[in-house]
Amino acid sequence: MPEPRPGQVSDRRLVLRLWAGTGTPLRLLSIVILTGRSLVPAAVALAAGALVRELVEASGSQEWATSALGALLPLAVLLIIAQVVEFAVEPLRLALTRRVDGTHRRAVEAAVSETASMPMLEDPGYQDLIARAAGEPTNRTGRTSGSAVWGLLCLWSRLLANVLAVLVIARDSPVAAGLLLLIVLVVRHLQAADALLLATAWTNGVPHRRLAGYWDALLTGAEVAKELRIFGLASWMQARYRSATEAHLNPHRAARRRMLRRQWLRALILAGGTGVVIAILALSAARGQLDLSRLATDLAAVWAVAGGAFAAQEVLDYVEGLPAARALEELRHQSPAATPGGDGAPFPAGGGSLLRLSGIRFGYTGRDVLQGLDLEIPSGKLTALVGLNGAGKTTVTKLVAGLYLPRTGRITLDGVSLVNHPDRHRLVCVAAQDPIRYALSFRDNVRLAAPGHSSTSDLEAAVQDAGLGDLVARLPAGWDTPLSPNRTGGVDISGGQWARVGLARALFAVRAGARIVLFDEPTAHLDVQAETEVIARIQDLARQACVLLISHRLATVRKADTIVILSGGVAAETGSHHELMALGGIYSRLYRLQADRFAAPATVTGPEVPAP
Repeated sequence: MPEPRPGQVSDRRLVLRLWAGTGTPLRLLSIVILTGRSLVPAAVALAAGALVRELVEASGSQEWATSALGALLPLAVLLIIAQVVEFAVEPLRLALTRRVDGTHRRAVEAAVSETASMPMLEDPGYQDLIARAAGEPTNRTGRTSGSAVWGLLCLWSRLLANVLAVLVIARDSPVAAGLLLLIVLVVRHLQAADALLLATAWTNGVPHRRLAGYWDALLTGAEVAKELRIFGLASWMQARYRSATEAHLNPHRAARRRMLRRQWLRALILAGGTGVVIAILALSAARGQLDLSRLATDLAAVWAVAGGAFAAQEVLDYVEGLPAARALEELRHQSPAATPGGDGAPFPAGGGSLLRLSGIRFGYTGRDVLQGLDLEIPSGKLTALVGLNGAGKTTVTKLVAGLYLPRTGRITLDGVSLVNHPDRHRLVCVAAQDPIRYALSFRDNVRLAAPGHSSTSDLEAAVQDAGLGDLVARLPAGWDTPLSPNRTGGVDISGGQWARVGLARALFAVRAGARIVLFDEPTAHLDVQAETEVIARIQDLARQACVLLISHRLATVRKADTIVILSGGVAAETGSHHELMALGGIYSRLYRLQADRFAAPATVTGPEVPAP
């Protein structure tokens, strides 16, 4: 039977490895039930032949009824066993496929969330690979790896049943048996070829399906609901959703129509070939080479083989489930487990810390954004990083957080490399201008900065220090209130309040042991009074950890102990606000430009007075 790619053995081994992961009891149960189902057709054929023989031999005798009942009993028992086995097949299928699919999903999640790098996640090809690995049986155009396991086991079970039935026929006519086996193999080959068309159509359509999912999320979600209604974008988006959906489904529908048309060819081959086999057996009986009981046995075996030749469902399960299994294997190879950077040495405990970036070069595409950046961020002092758009400020936070790896250079904390260090997640906290808004409780939205830290007192202190104590008191369910209007009992809070949630996360993370905190435009959504309060908290936080503050608003960073101007991929200027103003360089020019924007006129027509 052909398969979607060269290397049939490797595909089968891949599927068998998934089956092996289901556990010994389930594997043994599947072997017993499917093997039992395979034995039934040949056994029924033999029992039917025995019944006919007894009826013929006992014909006309007084013991006819007793002989008939004695021969009928084994057949009846076999038929009952066959029904019991069939009743057990469906629960087995559900248990086996769900076990495999559950293990498969956990493996996909681990490969993507734990080891895949940010550049990989931003690659459309990798996103398509994730979609193929995930499998979407609900859209009727794909099957899961659990389906592949079940399909392969059933195919082998059917093949065993066919071979046993053919062996029964081979006792009387090897030619008929060989012809019947050949017919079965040809029909299964054609079924597999058609299933391959469906599997290929699904795999090729994954990018279109992913795009259709994007448009569907926009049409039905709250993300762009306001603009969709303001600008009347619904019909425009619907057209693109339909276009992407049709690009995904039309090739699959065409492949399925072709498969249905070719079904007549398979039916003709099976019917014609079976007819020839029956004719051979009938001719042997007419010549006296077969008695009535052997003919009945062979005909029952032919019927069993013909009935089991059409394994379209099992073939589809196997062939269409393979892409998900293969994609998972590819994910595992493309997402190697992170290895400790350097020697994985522990960080020195106690005292002040020093975060150092040395000779960092990094770029996304083409020219490097950072071209040999040297930067020191000590604890005990607040360090600010400023620069024009595109200078690489946010890139610095991504590198320190380990989202990207520098092309050259070192990032160390107290002399120990941070790159791929196993404790990096615990040591680094990032607070962005738009913190992720999880549809979780207020408590969880703060705790997720250090989910392993369960101290209630530290959590309450962090929230109070972030200025959110009054908000918690006003929430309907207090700490347990979901911060999402889409959740039952949930509420929506303002952008400024979310900024304080981001600050609370950082404060809680430091209490849990974080030694590096990166603030990327943390006051972008705050008014002047709130901004002053938040900056004061950040200054306090800098006494406990290495804190880097990034902001476009130079009035925000002027109170920092050290201000670094990022320009041309390097630290072009470094110093305090007064030192940099006296220097008269980039910082001074940018600061005066911003100050001029806030100049206020002394009178309606009078001269402007520079802002303090």
